[in-house]
Amino acid sequence: MAKAIDDLDNVKWWFRNLDKGGFYIQGYLPSALNPDFILETKSGEVVAIEYKGEHLADKEYKEGIGNIWGEINKKYKFLMATEKNIEEAIKKLKSF
Repeated sequence: MAKAIDDLDNVKWWFRNLDKGGFYIQGYLPSALNPDFILETKSGEVVAIEYKGEHLADKEYKEGIGNIWGEINKKYKFLMATEKNIEEAIKKLKSF
């Protein structure tokens, strides 16, 4: 995922978020969601990306709270990416 993000022309900056102690989104479960990557596109969109294998995805919960965070501000976006949909996720990132 990092290599794919790094190769995008529309990404202004990105970083690998810390698992603990970095940026997080607190949901209704005790443990917070620490998206794996944070980036800003050249158009000003701030994107939090959670990238996991299918067996670790917990997509319903993570996408739910991630999308709520993404509705706070028009420039915020949340993207859930897995091994199976990485090409679709990169295509979506290119559109931001």
